[in-house]
Order: sequence, then structure tokens, then C-alpha cells
Amino acid sequence: MRKFGHRVEISLDDPINEENDQAIDLPDLKLLPEELLLNAEWKSYVEDKIKSLPEQHRLMIVMRDVQNLSYDEIAEVTGLSLGTVKSRIARAREKLISELSDYFKEVKADVS
Repeated sequence: MRKFGHRVEISLDDPINEENDQAIDLPDLKLLPEELLLNAEWKSYVEDKIKSLPEQHRLMIVMRDVQNLSYDEIAEVTGLSLGTVKSRIARAREKLISELSDYFKEVKADVS
């Protein structure tokens, strides 16, 4: 926090003293109930769309974007060439993005 051009250090453990303007209003970072519900709905929607992908695409998405394996690791595990792994991941992501975009069309239709 800066005050008059110099830095003021404030400990969160110090008692709040509103008279010397040391009070800090920290935002509550917890999600609201409706945000929790929307997050759960979105997660379920994404999982369903991943499950509906063809097996070779689903496998690539899970290994790369869920398990965070590197392209080289995926190539080693699957026995595919690095180029094949990269192209399958790209195609899988394109397919998934296309499928996920339907969610926003549905939400927009519900709002309208």
C-alpha cells in the first residue's frame, strides 16, 4: 500500500485501528453459491463432451490437458510419432472447442 509516495507495511496480524487509517478491506474470495453451481455445471458439461469424443481424441485430451503429459511423453506411451501426437491433439482440441461452444449458445438462448 502506498501513502504519499512512500510504502507503508501493514501486517495482517496487527489489530485494526481505523483512526490511523491502517484498516484494510480484503475481498472475500469465496465463490457465491450461484458461482459454485455454474462451475459444477460447466465441469460436468466439459467432462461429458470429453467422454463423447472419439477414443483417439479423448485419449490425447486426457493425457495432455488433464494429466499434463508432455508431447514426448504421450508419443512414448502411445508409440506414436511426435508429429502424429501433435496433430491428434490439435484435432481433438478443435473438436472439443466446437462441442463446448454449443454450451454458450444454449446459455444465450436460455437468457433471451
